[in-house]
Formats: sequence, structure tokens, C-alpha cells
Amino acid sequence: MGLKNKVLKLNSRKALQSSTSTPPLSPIPYPSLPQPPLTSLTPLPTLTLSHHNHHHHHLLHFLNTHLTQPFTPTHLLHFLKSKLHHHPSFTHYDFHIFHWASTIDSFRHDHSTFEWMARTLAITHRFLDLTSLLQFMASNPCPCSDGIFSCSRTEPIFRFSINAYCRVGKLDDAVVAFECMKKLIDGRPSVALYNILIHGFVKCGEHCKALQVYDKMIKDRVKPDVYTFNILISSYCRNKRFGLALELFKEMREKGCSPNVVSFNTLIRGFFRERKFDEGIAMAYEMVELGCEFSRVTCEILVDGLCRDGRDSEACELLIDFSRRGVLPDGYDYYGLMEVLCGKGNAGRALEVVDELWRKGNVPSLIACTTLIEGLRRLGRIDEAFRLTERMLRGSLVPDSVTFNCVLQGLCDVGRTVEANRLRLLASSKGLDSDGMAYGILVSGYTREGKQKDGEVVVDEMLDRGFIPNITTYNRLMDGLANARSSVRHQANVIDLLKDPLGNDQKEVDIEGFKLALSHVDSQMKSLPTTAPVATFNRAHIFPGALTARFSLKRRVLGVLEVLAVIRISSFPVSTTDLNTVTYRETCRCGDALASKAIHSMEPMRILGPGSSTLLPQRPIPPSQTAQSYSVTTATSAVLRHCSWTPACFLAQNVQQ
Repeated sequence: MGLKNKVLKLNSRKALQSSTSTPPLSPIPYPSLPQPPLTSLTPLPTLTLSHHNHHHHHLLHFLNTHLTQPFTPTHLLHFLKSKLHHHPSFTHYDFHIFHWASTIDSFRHDHSTFEWMARTLAITHRFLDLTSLLQFMASNPCPCSDGIFSCSRTEPIFRFSINAYCRVGKLDDAVVAFECMKKLIDGRPSVALYNILIHGFVKCGEHCKALQVYDKMIKDRVKPDVYTFNILISSYCRNKRFGLALELFKEMREKGCSPNVVSFNTLIRGFFRERKFDEGIAMAYEMVELGCEFSRVTCEILVDGLCRDGRDSEACELLIDFSRRGVLPDGYDYYGLMEVLCGKGNAGRALEVVDELWRKGNVPSLIACTTLIEGLRRLGRIDEAFRLTERMLRGSLVPDSVTFNCVLQGLCDVGRTVEANRLRLLASSKGLDSDGMAYGILVSGYTREGKQKDGEVVVDEMLDRGFIPNITTYNRLMDGLANARSSVRHQANVIDLLKDPLGNDQKEVDIEGFKLALSHVDSQMKSLPTTAPVATFNRAHIFPGALTARFSLKRRVLGVLEVLAVIRISSFPVSTTDLNTVTYRETCRCGDALASKAIHSMEPMRILGPGSSTLLPQRPIPPSQTAQSYSVTTATSAVLRHCSWTPACFLAQNVQQ
């Protein structure tokens, strides 16, 4: 009972010394602390003299262990920051412990505990407790204020709290705190405090109240700075009072306050909103004359505003002029301009802008280059897209795989597969590994161009890197390369058949005579034995199939003309039926002499049947068994397509014998 009476007397003495506006403090050092609500941490726990639960004893034990009396503000601050703040169950009782400490006669809070508590309450959005703290601070100032001057940390504490109020829209609480602070500090408040209040009102749309704070600032003889004018100019522009914004800008310069880049950006944006583009551009050049550095935001306002109004050509000239003057900021991304130009089909102009800016050191971004490459591709300007991609890679700008594959496809489509492969190797040296799509594009390009050896190198690299899953895929790729080369030779030889006896090109072909020749071939086929001697050469791998069915009618006609040439030279009847049912996987790499030698030596042949995934074992074919092995037309057509006329004629003559 003696302890209880002593505590009550101390509480009464404190209540008499406190202001009537100050909330009552905690009267006892041993409060019961129930669990806080889940939805809010703001309500202060209820104090009682008799109720002591299990949670209460844990808190008392924790308090007595880490904070022993007597303690100083430094000890309390260490306890709040290092012990209580990180405790999983007691961290929300920091303000209650703060109040409890103030009831001890031997203890008095200073600016360190005030500042930490104010910041903690503001950050955790406990604004009711923050208001209570500021009132307590006003009635119980820091011990540093006991002398002539007030504590120098009082204004920063209130400034942080006022900023927190304005940030959440509690402007009335911010004004009350501001007025309370003015009574505690020496002299006038700083311009930063007025700027915080003005910006808070402007952000909440209270333009008139912002002007009232500005007028009060002038009456208090606080000189506004560039941030004050920028906030008010932006507020005028937002409220569509651009004329007043210009007047304030003039007043700003008259009072000796130099505008910064934010001031100019705000006015340029305001000019563009009023569709006064020439005035906005003139203000940009005024920035250059005053030596005010451009920011990326400045360029974005100018370029985007002009492009939205359809004045993209003027935006291009403006950027080029700024680049030549050396005022274009580093890192400015002119992707938006590239997108607008390419979207309008003006990729050529976009390329000129990129070349000019790049030459002056303003390197475009990766997305800007990607957009430009796609715009050039859509216009069929593959050469420019190729040079831009190569320049990007040499400048360590690595495009994505999709864009890069599109460039490779464009080069291969125009017969520039060799340059496409060189570009692939350059990209690989810069860290862009080719995928299966890139390899497939190159193989298709080499196939169309009839460059078997180059294509085989790419196929072998695909095989080494695991992009060929099985032998069927490998055979398909090699078949394409083989057919491409044989088709090239085939067309070169058959063109001679379309000439007259004097070697001149015939203007037209006698279709009726050609039909009679085909009918003659079919009739002669009836008397042909089912099998005939045949020979082939090393690495000639025959693949039965129906690829010729996919050929055009012209390709079929040329194939029949080859057979007719054999008939005319060797007088041996050959049908076109077998020609239309066989294809070849790989072109023979030897010449006429080696092919003739292969025919004489009966070298073995590897055969891959339809649907088969493995090669049949090689074995020599004796001359006595060759008559029962393969069709004469198959072998003749193979030699004819893969080599030249001489081995085919030689084979046909041997068959006739």
C-alpha cells in the first residue's frame, strides 16, 4: 500500500505541472499489457493496478532484465532501438514504455528519445500517438532548451512529423503541428517547412490554401527558393492557369531566384498543353542560352509532345540540333521517336536520326535498335537492317534471339546466306549463342543457293551442339543440300537441250512433239526387263521417296528431258516413272573420272529405305548378281543428276550391251 500511495502522489504532482491540453501520462510503472488488436496498433493499452496476467509478467521480466534503474535517455534509447524494437511480442509497446519512463522522477526525455519516437510513430502510421507525442514535447521540452536558446533538434523533429502528415493528407494536423513548432523554436521557420506545407496542399488539390501559406511565408519574411516557385508554377499549370504561371516565373527571376531544369520542364509541359509548341521549343532554347542542363525528362516532354501532334519530323530535327550543340543528355532513350517513325513506315528517316545521334556519341538503347530493325525489315530494306545489326554487335549491343533470327532470315531470303553466317559468328563472339532456329535458317539458305559444303559445316555444328535430335532429321537436312546441288547442275545441263542445232535459244518448245516423246518412252518401257545391271559410286546414298512430287511442273519436265537425252545418245529405252519415285540425300563430291572409276569397280552402295532410321550395312555387289539388284533408271538418273552426262551415257551403253 505504501508503494501505491507514493505512485499516486507522483502522478498528482505531474498532473498539476502539465498543461491542460497535454494528455495524462501513465501513472504506474507496472501496467498490464494485453495483446494488441490485429487491425491496428494505434490504441494505447489500458492501465490497471490489480490485473496481472501472464503476458504482463513476461514484459516486466524483459524490462527489468534489459533496463535497470536508474537509467538515462541514452540507456532508454538503446533499449528501444536494440531490444524492444526487434522483440516479436513487445515491439508495439514502445510508446507505452516511452510514457512510463516519463513518470519516473529521476528521468527526463531529451531530443534523442523524442526524435526516435517521432520517426517510429510516423513510419508506422500511428498518427494519434504522434499527435500526443508532439503535445507532450511542447509541454515538456528538451533539456537543451533550459538555457536561452531552444534545442536545435526541435525543428527537424517537427519537420519530419509535418511531412508525414502531409504525405497521408492530414493537412489540419500538419498545420497544428506547424503552429506549435513556431512557439518552440528561435526565429522563423525554415523555407523547407513552408515548402512541405505548400506541396501538401497542392498535392491534395487545395490550390487556394497553398497560396495562403505562400502569402504567410512572405509576411513572415521567409525568402522563397526555387522549390517554392516550382511547386506553385506546377499548381497553376494543373489548374489551367498558365498565364499566372508565367507571371510567377517572371516574379521568380525578378527576386533573384534562378530557375532550374524543373522550372523549365514545368513551363514547357504547360506550353504543350496549351498547344503552343513554338513557345515551348523557344523556352527549351532559352535553357541552352542560360546554361541550364537538359534532363532526359526535358527531351521526353519535347519529343513526345511533338509526336503526339504529328510533328515527328520537327522532333527529329530538334534532337539532331540538340545533339550537334552537345546538350543532349547522356542515356536519353529515343525509343519513342523510333516507334512513331517506324509505325508510319518512315524507317529510313529513323535510320538517319540514329546514325546522326550515334555518330555524336548518343548511343541508342537496345529496344530502339530492335524497333528500327523491325521497321526496316517490314519495308524490305534488309541491307540496312543487316548493317545496323552488325553495328550493334560491334558496339556490344546484343539483340534478342527473335530479332536476330529475323535478320538472318531476311539475308537468306535474298541469297546472302554467307553474310548471314558471318553475322552469326560475330554474334556468338559477343555472347549471343545461336539456337536451333538460326541454324535451320542458315541450312535452308545454303540449300536454296546450292552451297552444299557450307551447309554441311553448319549441319555438323548443329549435330555437335545437340540441335539434331535423330538420324531422320539429319537425313532430311542432308537430303535438302543434296537435292539443291543436283538441281543446280541438272538445270545447267538441261538448258542445252532447249537450244536449236545452231546453239541458239528456242523461243518456244513443241509441246505436242514432247508429248509424243513421252508416249514413246512409255511404250518402250513395256519391253524393258524388270531388272538390269547397275553400278554406283562411293557416298552416293539413294533414298526412295516421293520428293519429286513436290517439284514444280517445270522441274518435272526438265527431269524428263534428261531421260530423253540419254535415250537419244544411247538408244536405250528409259521410263520416267522411276525418276518420279526416287530422291537423293547427298550429292556425290567426285568428278566425272572418279564416277567412271566407281562404275567400273562396282563400289558398294548404302541404301536407306522409306521409314527406316538406320543405314543398311555396306557389301560389294558381284557382277553376276547386279542384274537382280536395282532398276537401271534409278542408277542412270543418280549418275546423271550427281555427276555429268559422260558417266550416264557410259552406264546406259553398258546396260545395252
